[in-house]
Amino acid sequence: MNNSYTEKDKKTHTDRLDRQLHAWARWVESGKPLNQGAIGDSILASLGEVRGHPPECERESKIESLVMSMAQKAPKKADILRLEYGAGFEEILERYGYNPEYPPCLRKQRQRAKALGVHERSYRYHLLSAKEYLNEQLND
Repeated sequence: MNNSYTEKDKKTHTDRLDRQLHAWARWVESGKPLNQGAIGDSILASLGEVRGHPPECERESKIESLVMSMAQKAPKKADILRLEYGAGFEEILERYGYNPEYPPCLRKQRQRAKALGVHERSYRYHLLSAKEYLNEQLND
């Protein structure tokens, strides 16, 4: 019974991180990464804008900062994470020789792995490793 609780807890953390990563990707794709947040209507949002981003984007900004840091140490891992969630994937595809206006079909992990020139198993390993790193950093 204790093991099922642990598995349920782990699934909850995984689901939460997955939602946060999807929100981060939408934020990146909306053109608001680091210091480019839009001025909100509320005073609170305006105060957040002075610091570089609205308060509601602090989590996304932190994830972006962590991914940028990850890219310095393990660029393939950061590229895989960005491609998996669609956060700035155009630049990644261009770096790997694809025209961002005509990207390859990337609906499946196998196709995304091929676009990056890695085996599907390596792609999944790097993705899991990147997500574990982010989960640790965000929950400290």
